[in-house]
Amino acid sequence: MEIAARYEATVLVAAVNEWLQWARPRHRGTRDRTGLRAIPVSPAARQPAYARTDSVSSDPPRHSEDASMPLMDLAYTTIGGVIGAALTTYLSRNQERRQLRATVMQELHRVGAVRDGMCDIVPSRGRPASYVVGNQLLATERFHLTAVLDDGNDAERALREALSVLVVASLSAGVPRRVLDFAGGGEERRLQCEVIRLIDLRLGGVLGESLEELMTRCEGYRQATAQLLLRALWHPWQSRWRMHAHIRTLRREVAALHRMQETAMSILAQPENTDALVERLASHPDRDTNRIGNTAGPAA
Repeated sequence: MEIAARYEATVLVAAVNEWLQWARPRHRGTRDRTGLRAIPVSPAARQPAYARTDSVSSDPPRHSEDASMPLMDLAYTTIGGVIGAALTTYLSRNQERRQLRATVMQELHRVGAVRDGMCDIVPSRGRPASYVVGNQLLATERFHLTAVLDDGNDAERALREALSVLVVASLSAGVPRRVLDFAGGGEERRLQCEVIRLIDLRLGGVLGESLEELMTRCEGYRQATAQLLLRALWHPWQSRWRMHAHIRTLRREVAALHRMQETAMSILAQPENTDALVERLASHPDRDTNRIGNTAGPAA
């Protein structure tokens, strides 16, 4: 791809130089109607033969015009070189930006694969996660659970690793850090809402219709943060004008989502619900994870 970009730059530089050579002023003269350049004729040569007193022209030689031609050549060559260097730099940077954007999109797909691969919850494996979302502990830590993927790996750990790589790739592509904070927070909250859904599924649906509203709002917030990231990635200059307004809107949405998560977890954390959850997790340790993940529930 770099070879193709250099070839395009070379072709453009050659075209610019050819145009400059064509536009360069030639020796002065007149053109007839056929488009051919006529040979310049001195005023003395235009006089009749009988009116001349000698055969030597009295016009002084045009040394000033001949001396200005090397300067014009140098000027046009310099301009062509500057334009060619600018075009080469622009094409090289454009190719680099495309590669960085492709890397970010690849990491976004990786994060989505981790999010969609979560299928079940199991009792906590060893040391629980130590990070929080806002001022509220994570659902997995509060209920001493571990979210697992289809292959049995820890979903939270896999999501953190994927987000770390996404942050590095996005910063290299010029995405602002605060945009990445919202995008990563949206993915983490989406995973925690999925944990709440699986807990409610094990308890038989104690949350009722509030769970569907929670999942819908959570998915809407995640999509809004992802759209903010994509706008900053593909249209950086246009997105800067409205970034503050988008961030204010996202802050209001995440505050409402945070309250809904706290309400849902407070219901699930009631003593009778926690006892029932522990009992059902212990009685069905080898439950079919694919069936749990695909059980009909609120659309996310």
